[in-house]
Parts: sequence; C-alpha cells; structure tokens
Amino acid sequence: MDTAYQLAQIEKYGKQAKGRAEYIRFLNGERLGYDEAIYARCYECMAFYRDGIEDCVSAMCPLHRYMPYNATRRQKEDMSGNNPTKRHSRP
Repeated sequence: MDTAYQLAQIEKYGKQAKGRAEYIRFLNGERLGYDEAIYARCYECMAFYRDGIEDCVSAMCPLHRYMPYNATRRQKEDMSGNNPTKRHSRP
C-alpha cells in the first residue's frame, strides 16, 4: 500500500486515538521516538481503531505491554502511579 492510500484510509475510517498523529508523521517520513513508534504501530495494527478504541488483547505481541489501551497497563499505572513506557535513567 502506498502512503496516499494509507492517509486516505485514516481520514475515512480512523478514529482520533493515541497513535494516529504518530502514524501520520511516520507516513510522512518523520522520525519517531520509541513510545511514538509503538503507538503508531498499534494504531496501524488495530486498523486505525475503526471498530473502537480498546485493548487488542494480543498477549503474544511483544508490544502489547506498551499498547496505549492495554487494560492491564492502565491498572498497573493506577496502582503505582508509574508509566511503564517511560524510560528510566541509569544511575
């Protein structure tokens, strides 16, 4: 698929969700950070969340832990106050 087609599909079907702006930036040739790349990948993999914004429940995906709508991640964040996708500085 070419970039113009992908952009048209996002415009037509894509939900306003975390990863949308990042994926569009990627399609336009911009560099993404680690978190941005994960969100963009999830947005693309979930077909632009056209069926709704929810957890993909794909526990076999190595990025599932970092998925923006992962229910387990949100529970851990609420309990600990930490964001598991934030990088920790080394001592």
